[in-house]
Amino acid sequence: MIEYIFQAALYGSGDLYLAAEAELVKKKKKAGPFLAELPKRANPWEQRVVELLRQRVAGNADFNRCLEFFDRTEEETAPTAQGEPDPEWVGAVLFRDFGARAAPLLGVHLVKLEEVWPFWKTAGSLLYLQRLPSRETSVFLLELVLTGKSPHFRDMARKALLAKPDAGLAVMVEERLKEADQKAAILRGLAEELRSRPT
Repeated sequence: MIEYIFQAALYGSGDLYLAAEAELVKKKKKAGPFLAELPKRANPWEQRVVELLRQRVAGNADFNRCLEFFDRTEEETAPTAQGEPDPEWVGAVLFRDFGARAAPLLGVHLVKLEEVWPFWKTAGSLLYLQRLPSRETSVFLLELVLTGKSPHFRDMARKALLAKPDAGLAVMVEERLKEADQKAAILRGLAEELRSRPT
Protein backbone atom coordinates (compact mmCIF):
# COMPACT_ATOMS: atom_id res chain seq x y z
CA MET A 1 0.00 0.00 0.00
CA ILE A 2 2.80 2.45 0.90
CA GLU A 3 4.52 1.60 -2.39
CA TYR A 4 1.37 2.53 -4.32
CA ILE A 5 0.96 5.83 -2.42
CA PHE A 6 4.62 6.64 -2.97
CA GLN A 7 4.33 6.03 -6.73
CA ALA A 8 1.29 8.33 -6.83
CA ALA A 9 3.31 11.05 -5.10
CA LEU A 10 6.40 10.53 -7.25
CA TYR A 11 4.61 10.63 -10.60
CA GLY A 12 1.34 12.39 -9.79
CA SER A 13 0.54 16.08 -9.76
CA GLY A 14 -2.21 18.39 -8.57
CA ASP A 15 -4.77 16.94 -6.19
CA LEU A 16 -3.43 13.39 -6.72
CA TYR A 17 -0.01 14.47 -5.46
CA LEU A 18 -1.45 16.41 -2.52
CA ALA A 19 -3.55 13.42 -1.43
CA ALA A 20 -0.60 11.03 -1.74
CA GLU A 21 1.74 13.32 0.20
CA ALA A 22 -0.87 13.77 2.96
CA GLU A 23 -1.43 10.01 3.13
CA LEU A 24 2.29 9.33 3.50
CA VAL A 25 2.47 11.88 6.33
CA LYS A 26 -0.57 10.26 7.98
CA LYS A 27 0.99 6.78 7.71
CA LYS A 28 4.42 7.99 8.85
CA LYS A 29 5.16 4.89 10.97
CA LYS A 30 5.20 2.76 7.82
CA ALA A 31 6.13 5.46 5.30
CA GLY A 32 9.22 6.65 7.19
CA PRO A 33 11.11 3.33 7.06
CA PHE A 34 9.94 2.69 3.49
CA LEU A 35 11.25 6.06 2.27
CA ALA A 36 14.47 5.74 4.26
CA GLU A 37 15.31 2.45 2.54
CA LEU A 38 14.78 3.68 -1.02
CA PRO A 39 18.00 3.69 -3.08
CA LYS A 40 19.23 6.96 -4.53
CA ARG A 41 17.57 7.70 -7.86
CA ALA A 42 19.61 8.58 -10.94
CA ASN A 43 17.08 11.24 -11.96
CA PRO A 44 17.87 14.41 -9.90
CA TRP A 45 14.25 15.61 -9.98
CA GLU A 46 12.89 12.29 -8.71
CA GLN A 47 15.56 12.25 -6.00
CA ARG A 48 14.44 15.70 -4.82
CA VAL A 49 10.84 14.49 -4.63
CA VAL A 50 11.94 11.51 -2.53
CA GLU A 51 13.96 13.77 -0.23
CA LEU A 52 11.00 16.10 0.22
CA LEU A 53 8.68 13.23 1.06
CA ARG A 54 11.16 11.97 3.65
CA GLN A 55 11.24 15.38 5.30
CA ARG A 56 7.47 15.83 5.14
CA VAL A 57 6.95 12.45 6.82
CA ALA A 58 9.57 13.36 9.43
CA GLY A 59 7.60 16.53 10.22
CA ASN A 60 10.07 19.19 9.03
CA ALA A 61 9.15 22.25 11.12
CA ASP A 62 10.15 24.83 8.49
CA PHE A 63 7.96 23.14 5.88
CA ASN A 64 5.01 23.11 8.27
CA ARG A 65 5.54 26.79 9.07
CA CYS A 66 5.75 27.63 5.37
CA LEU A 67 2.47 25.85 4.61
CA GLU A 68 0.85 27.57 7.61
CA PHE A 69 2.05 30.92 6.22
CA PHE A 70 0.34 30.15 2.91
CA ASP A 71 -2.92 29.19 4.62
CA ARG A 72 -2.90 32.22 6.93
CA THR A 73 -2.02 34.63 4.11
CA GLU A 74 -4.77 33.24 1.89
CA GLU A 75 -7.32 33.56 4.67
CA GLU A 76 -6.29 37.11 5.61
CA THR A 77 -6.23 38.48 2.06
CA ALA A 78 -9.36 36.77 0.68
CA PRO A 79 -11.76 39.42 2.11
CA THR A 80 -9.64 42.35 0.87
CA ALA A 81 -10.29 44.34 -2.31
CA GLN A 82 -7.35 42.65 -4.05
CA GLY A 83 -8.51 39.21 -2.89
CA GLU A 84 -5.02 37.72 -2.75
CA PRO A 85 -1.50 38.71 -1.65
CA ASP A 86 1.06 40.36 -3.88
CA PRO A 87 3.48 37.68 -5.20
CA GLU A 88 6.49 39.99 -4.76
CA TRP A 89 5.60 40.38 -1.09
CA VAL A 90 5.12 36.61 -0.72
CA GLY A 91 8.54 35.90 -2.26
CA ALA A 92 10.20 38.50 -0.01
CA VAL A 93 8.57 37.17 3.18
CA LEU A 94 9.52 33.59 2.32
CA PHE A 95 13.13 34.60 1.76
CA ARG A 96 13.24 36.68 4.95
CA ASP A 97 11.68 34.00 7.14
CA PHE A 98 13.20 30.83 5.67
CA GLY A 99 16.31 31.67 3.68
CA ALA A 100 16.96 28.57 1.56
CA ARG A 101 15.30 26.17 4.04
CA ALA A 102 11.92 26.16 2.26
CA ALA A 103 13.43 25.54 -1.19
CA PRO A 104 12.98 21.72 -1.17
CA LEU A 105 9.30 22.09 -0.30
CA LEU A 106 8.44 24.98 -2.59
CA GLY A 107 10.58 23.68 -5.45
CA VAL A 108 8.68 20.38 -5.59
CA HIS A 109 5.29 21.95 -4.87
CA LEU A 110 5.89 24.59 -7.55
CA VAL A 111 6.12 21.87 -10.21
CA LYS A 112 3.64 19.39 -8.75
CA LEU A 113 0.89 21.88 -7.84
CA GLU A 114 1.06 24.47 -10.61
CA GLU A 115 -2.26 23.26 -12.02
CA VAL A 116 -4.12 23.66 -8.70
CA TRP A 117 -2.29 26.56 -7.03
CA PRO A 118 -3.59 30.12 -7.37
CA PHE A 119 -1.41 32.53 -9.34
CA TRP A 120 0.03 34.22 -6.24
CA LYS A 121 1.39 30.98 -4.77
CA THR A 122 3.11 29.91 -7.98
CA ALA A 123 4.48 33.38 -8.75
CA GLY A 124 5.47 33.99 -5.13
CA SER A 125 7.30 30.67 -4.89
CA LEU A 126 9.09 31.33 -8.18
CA LEU A 127 10.16 34.78 -7.00
CA TYR A 128 11.39 33.24 -3.76
CA LEU A 129 13.45 30.60 -5.60
CA GLN A 130 14.95 33.30 -7.85
CA ARG A 131 16.57 34.86 -4.77
CA LEU A 132 18.45 31.69 -3.85
CA PRO A 133 21.77 30.28 -5.11
CA SER A 134 21.34 28.15 -8.23
CA ARG A 135 22.60 24.99 -6.47
CA GLU A 136 19.47 25.16 -4.30
CA THR A 137 17.00 25.68 -7.16
CA SER A 138 18.26 24.51 -10.56
CA VAL A 139 16.62 21.07 -10.42
CA PHE A 140 13.21 22.59 -9.69
CA LEU A 141 13.44 25.43 -12.20
CA LEU A 142 14.62 23.12 -14.98
CA GLU A 143 11.72 20.75 -14.31
CA LEU A 144 9.29 23.67 -14.49
CA VAL A 145 10.83 24.82 -17.79
CA LEU A 146 10.34 21.33 -19.23
CA THR A 147 6.96 20.34 -17.79
CA GLY A 148 5.23 23.53 -16.65
CA LYS A 149 1.73 24.23 -17.96
CA SER A 150 2.01 28.03 -18.12
CA PRO A 151 4.25 29.64 -20.77
CA HIS A 152 4.59 32.64 -18.44
CA PHE A 153 5.93 30.58 -15.54
CA ARG A 154 8.12 28.46 -17.83
CA ASP A 155 9.68 31.68 -19.13
CA MET A 156 10.20 33.03 -15.60
CA ALA A 157 11.95 29.79 -14.66
CA ARG A 158 14.12 29.87 -17.80
CA LYS A 159 15.22 33.44 -17.06
CA ALA A 160 16.01 32.51 -13.46
CA LEU A 161 18.20 29.62 -14.67
CA LEU A 162 20.07 31.88 -17.08
CA ALA A 163 20.58 34.56 -14.42
CA LYS A 164 22.58 32.19 -12.16
CA PRO A 165 24.03 29.41 -14.32
CA ASP A 166 26.37 26.82 -12.80
CA ALA A 167 28.28 23.73 -13.87
CA GLY A 168 25.69 21.44 -12.29
CA LEU A 169 22.95 22.97 -14.41
CA ALA A 170 24.91 22.41 -17.63
CA VAL A 171 25.32 18.72 -16.74
CA MET A 172 21.60 18.36 -16.00
CA VAL A 173 20.66 20.02 -19.29
CA GLU A 174 22.98 17.66 -21.21
CA GLU A 175 21.41 14.65 -19.48
CA ARG A 176 17.92 15.84 -20.35
CA LEU A 177 19.01 16.39 -23.95
CA LYS A 178 20.21 12.77 -24.13
CA GLU A 179 16.85 11.57 -22.79
CA ALA A 180 15.01 13.73 -25.33
CA ASP A 181 17.17 12.41 -28.19
CA GLN A 182 16.47 8.81 -27.14
CA LYS A 183 12.72 9.45 -27.04
CA ALA A 184 12.86 11.25 -30.39
CA ALA A 185 14.67 8.26 -31.94
CA ILE A 186 11.96 5.90 -30.65
CA LEU A 187 9.24 8.16 -32.09
CA ARG A 188 11.02 8.45 -35.45
CA GLY A 189 11.30 4.66 -35.64
CA LEU A 190 7.63 4.23 -34.78
CA ALA A 191 6.60 6.86 -37.33
CA GLU A 192 8.64 5.11 -40.02
CA GLU A 193 7.03 1.76 -39.20
CA LEU A 194 3.58 3.33 -39.37
CA ARG A 195 4.32 4.92 -42.74
CA SER A 196 5.63 1.61 -44.17
CA ARG A 197 2.61 -0.43 -43.05
CA PRO A 198 0.40 -1.66 -45.89
CA THR A 199 -2.94 0.16 -45.94
